[in-house]
Amino acid sequence: MKKPNLPKYNKFINQLDRFGQEMPTFNYKGQTTLGTPFGLLGTILFTVLLSLYATSKFVHLVTLKNPLITKASETEKHLTDDSAIDLDTTDFQMAFLVHDMKTNEPKDDQAYVTWHGGIFESDGKKEKMVQKIGVHKCTKEDLEKFYPAGVKSKDKINDLKRRDALQCFDDVDVNGKKINRKLFGSSDSQPNRTLMVQMSPCIPK
Repeated sequence: MKKPNLPKYNKFINQLDRFGQEMPTFNYKGQTTLGTPFGLLGTILFTVLLSLYATSKFVHLVTLKNPLITKASETEKHLTDDSAIDLDTTDFQMAFLVHDMKTNEPKDDQAYVTWHGGIFESDGKKEKMVQKIGVHKCTKEDLEKFYPAGVKSKDKINDLKRRDALQCFDDVDVNGKKINRKLFGSSDSQPNRTLMVQMSPCIPK
């Protein structure tokens, strides 16, 4: 039986194998690299500096020293009547409207829409209105209570003010009583007190 020509066979494989690794052309005492004392010193310095830099960045990450690293957490508050938030003590103001999606014209004609506002309370099972609040077009005095509009929304809000389109709640309920704006709760399945506004279409007169 004739033996295969191994040198020729290996040469054929080496020519076709695209994943083959190039072999060094020579070595020194069996080693393919030749180190120097200066190279060793540079390697040690580089390793030490890299380790110190990585350690300092890790400490910054853990201690949140870098201002670009933020930590946020959400805590639920005002869940019960005892911890309710009193909107009268927070300078809270609210204005609202409905406008046409295409023309951007406000839909505030009283011949076509009716506004309803109120304070609602729920025991987690059944909700009821405990105070009915009237709605009126925001007056100049109403709008002066608001904080200045932000840069992005300033032009749009000023346009709504000029067109007299914004709606506001009355200061008292329909019976002339002070509105209880101490609100609490975060879920319909739990006791809560909420402030709501609704707009209902009506038949033109």
